Amino acid sequence: GFVDDARYAALVVRQYAGKGYGSRRVRMELLRRGLDRNVIEDALTEMPEQDDTLDRLLRQRLRGSLDRADVKKASDALVRKGYGYDEISAALHRLRVEAEDGLD
Repeated sequence: GFVDDARYAALVVRQYAGKGYGSRRVRMELLRRGLDRNVIEDALTEMPEQDDTLDRLLRQRLRGSLDRADVKKASDALVRKGYGYDEISAALHRLRVEAEDGLD
């Protein structure tokens, strides 16, 4: 009762999202801190859209290479940061489309 759990959870969400972590990693951190699942779900609704962050992180990791090994390595790193395979796949698709448009 001494701490407002909702405000605390929102603070953690902003902090971790600002560091480039995905929603899965943020959820795990909130659970680790012992917050109620309902408070966690409410706080995660305030998580900013991650597409731009994910695209930026992917570009940094790949540095222009779309080699299979580099893509796997980058994908694995992003999973550890809390992004799901579906999110990573969508970001890779956007990156590939962007690369193809650059060739035209």
